[in-house]
Amino acid sequence: MEREITNQASINTDIFVYHKNISNAIKDRVDEEILNFTTRFFSLETQMTMLNTSLRNLEQVLPKVRHFMNDTRDLQQVLLRIQHEQVKISDELLDLKVKNNTVSSSKVAFSARISTLYTSKDGQTVVFNDIISNVGSGYNNQDGIFTTPVDGVYVFFCKITQDSNNHDMFYQFILNGSVKTQTLVFGRLDHTHRTSSNLIVLQLIHGDRVWIKMSSGGVHFSISTEGDQSFSGFLLK
Repeated sequence: MEREITNQASINTDIFVYHKNISNAIKDRVDEEILNFTTRFFSLETQMTMLNTSLRNLEQVLPKVRHFMNDTRDLQQVLLRIQHEQVKISDELLDLKVKNNTVSSSKVAFSARISTLYTSKDGQTVVFNDIISNVGSGYNNQDGIFTTPVDGVYVFFCKITQDSNNHDMFYQFILNGSVKTQTLVFGRLDHTHRTSSNLIVLQLIHGDRVWIKMSSGGVHFSISTEGDQSFSGFLLK
């Protein structure tokens, strides 16, 4: 009986120790969890504080951002207006350039003379070698031909003076190979230095060619390098 009592006391002691150990373990685990929770809580609280601070800072910055965005939109509108003005100015400059080129190209006039002793043959193109003026560069003193630089109505004038010929001379205004007029230069040995002149108006287009041809040539009068034979033309309209 006494032995049973001793065993029961030992069991009770073991049970008490076991319960105490379990209680201590639970308490330690609870303390650990509480510590972890507290740590996380304070961490979250710190993050919330930082977030609130950031939100307050953002609230302070937002008006500046809105102001900047408004300024940006205003600047974009200004840039668009500037670009529009640049395009407008470029168009105006282009128009001015075109008008200037048109005005420049519409100024066509030339005058040339023969500055040397000259004898022409029948059917020969008269080359007026000495250019007095050549606005628009239409006249070529190498072949005696005027080439039309722009469309329009042109006026041409030619003066021919014969020297000691015993026959009449004739000269023609030629347009692209077609005879437009024929003019007599009266010639007799006893009536030298006869002069004849003629004027013609032609409607021309770009590239048309006009020149003077001697259908009946001869000796041309020349008293000096200033010449006495001339060919002139200009754009009327």
